Amino acid sequence: MKRIYFILILVIGMLGSSCEDVNNNIDPLFDALTNDSNYTYLIKYDDGENAYQRKVLYNSGTFQVNVDNEEIKMLTLCYDELTNRDYIVKTLNNDSSIVVEYSSFEFMTLKNSYLDEVYLNVLDTVDFVKNGNSYALKEDCLKSVSRELFDLTVVGEFTSMNISLGDGCIKNLNAEIVVLDKEYSVDIEFYAFGTTVIDIPKIDDNNSISQIIPSSKLIKVNSGTSLNEALDGVYVTVVYENGDKETLGIEDLTYQCEDFNKDNPGTYEVVINVLNEEVKINIEVLGNSYYLPNSLETLNSYADKNRLSYGLPSTGNSKALVIPVEFIDYKAPTNMKTNLEKAFFGTSEDTGWESLTSYYNKASYGKLNIEGTVLDVYNTNKTSTYYNKKYIAGEDADYLIIKDVLEYYDNQINYDEYDSNNDGYIDALYIVYTAPIDYVDESSMWWAYTYEYYTEDYEFYDNVEADFYCFFGYDFLFEETASGKYLKLNTETIIHESGHLLGLDDYYDYDDSKGPDGGLGGGDMMDYNVGDHNPFSKILMGWVIPYVVTDSCSIMLDTFCSSGQCILLIDEFSTIFDEYYLIDYYSPDGLNKLEAGYNGLFSSSGIRVYHVDATLTTEEIYSALDIYKYNNSDTVHKLIKLVQASGKNTIEKGEYSTNADLFKFNKEYTLNSWYSNNNVVFKFNAEALNNTSVRIDIKKQ
Repeated sequence: MKRIYFILILVIGMLGSSCEDVNNNIDPLFDALTNDSNYTYLIKYDDGENAYQRKVLYNSGTFQVNVDNEEIKMLTLCYDELTNRDYIVKTLNNDSSIVVEYSSFEFMTLKNSYLDEVYLNVLDTVDFVKNGNSYALKEDCLKSVSRELFDLTVVGEFTSMNISLGDGCIKNLNAEIVVLDKEYSVDIEFYAFGTTVIDIPKIDDNNSISQIIPSSKLIKVNSGTSLNEALDGVYVTVVYENGDKETLGIEDLTYQCEDFNKDNPGTYEVVINVLNEEVKINIEVLGNSYYLPNSLETLNSYADKNRLSYGLPSTGNSKALVIPVEFIDYKAPTNMKTNLEKAFFGTSEDTGWESLTSYYNKASYGKLNIEGTVLDVYNTNKTSTYYNKKYIAGEDADYLIIKDVLEYYDNQINYDEYDSNNDGYIDALYIVYTAPIDYVDESSMWWAYTYEYYTEDYEFYDNVEADFYCFFGYDFLFEETASGKYLKLNTETIIHESGHLLGLDDYYDYDDSKGPDGGLGGGDMMDYNVGDHNPFSKILMGWVIPYVVTDSCSIMLDTFCSSGQCILLIDEFSTIFDEYYLIDYYSPDGLNKLEAGYNGLFSSSGIRVYHVDATLTTEEIYSALDIYKYNNSDTVHKLIKLVQASGKNTIEKGEYSTNADLFKFNKEYTLNSWYSNNNVVFKFNAEALNNTSVRIDIKKQ
């Protein structure tokens, strides 16, 4: 959790710098908090009626948890120094072992279900008062400390916290906490000090290897990168015949590449010896004509720098709050809360396609994990007609609902827990209503939209305010898909609206009397609610970094949905907020598979080209949604436009894009239609290398 580790580093620095100033009577606490050893301990939760416990580890390291599960026998949380990531070894009841990678959705599910972490070093000795043999945390520090102490798994309002010492280490931590008006006692008893040694499940040496999978078959590096630097972070997964897996880092292996030259652009083959077997990968040294930028300014970073509002942070762990709302004339079904929990935070299997969490975990290549809570159904004690009349009369009827639900739950939950980036606002508020959707009038209150909650006065709830919210009907979950395929729960509307919460604009046309028509031709999540997000959206979110091409070259690309690889064509590059072309290799699989062939989403593979002009507006703005000079709705030029290989310009006539709009292989095309810099001309030709990769030859005229 990015925020927690940031605070951890800061406080350690504070402790180190103020050590000599601490009064002698609390020096033992300082010594215990700055102990370099790992602590293993038992955490117990007890509300007077029920009690349960988990084994936990302080700081990073390896620890095990015995699991009472029909399938899983034991979980081992491990830390990989090579990738600087955790991974979980899942031991099944048949004693076979499976490695669960950090980037997978299953990792987060297992961690949230079974594993807790506590960060003792966020505690500062000056925040405590010595009380006999223990130390009591000052009342004014309770809220701030509790937020950073636990891994966001222990929620509620802390009313007290005490620490006792033993043998120079933390021996016991006791806290009283109130959750939903119920008092809990949290006791952490440390039963072992020092580094804990765990016997991680081992792979049977006699078990035959069935497959060796490298973490990457092609590594692209900028010119001047040494072989060791290029291979840094590479690992291989060894799959055995019985299904067991073992992960080996490059530092545990031997490798050779006799002709590697860091200063000579080209592709070099590296042979890696893995348990007396060879596996080969390629390293491509990029030429000066194209490169991978070390970093790009994302939409979040630009908004933070310019103090612009947005909802969900696009990377890390973001938290969403979902509140179902019923009316006198439209009561909530008994399974509404359960269905919403599956639709928002469940698995792919729960919905038949993707939940909000699983979709964005895949779309972001593991960079975004959306967590959250679905509260109990709120009864307005009014009819839906009551609110609709106010809406028609020009009142913000949805604001009335939002204020009522926030006030109702104010004493039951801690809203501050839903501000993951500490900007003072709830990351994302979803109001899900039971009234029928008005499919005739899209300007009706009973539709789906994302907006900001503006009030004349400050409305603080646990020191945070509501800002961006999504208002949509429960019935959207049961819409038929464009392809007609049955889904248990259709989350496409939730995913589209969440794109707005992330700061993405609509890519469809609102008004055919203003600007060019047709949006992107339909086939995009921010256009017609189908498929994956396009390269421009993912660059803005910080999920992918494009190859920036400024001169003639050749580049190999894997399919975009699986790799995030794409090409940016521009004369001179300095910022993502500029005019350029984007090229990727589209495939109708992954997140595109469900609706491929419908609503303008391509059903065949091919080269996809976008023209982007993300020039920034010069007008005064307050939201990340309004930063561009152009948009796809009502400006003279488009923010993003699908370049049609057919050249027929049918999208501008309001038609869907078709497979004919994908650029074909082994044919040269010219890209020269700029809003500015019309003298810049790029020609490109694509050659299919196999089912998953292509080579793009680019010539700058």
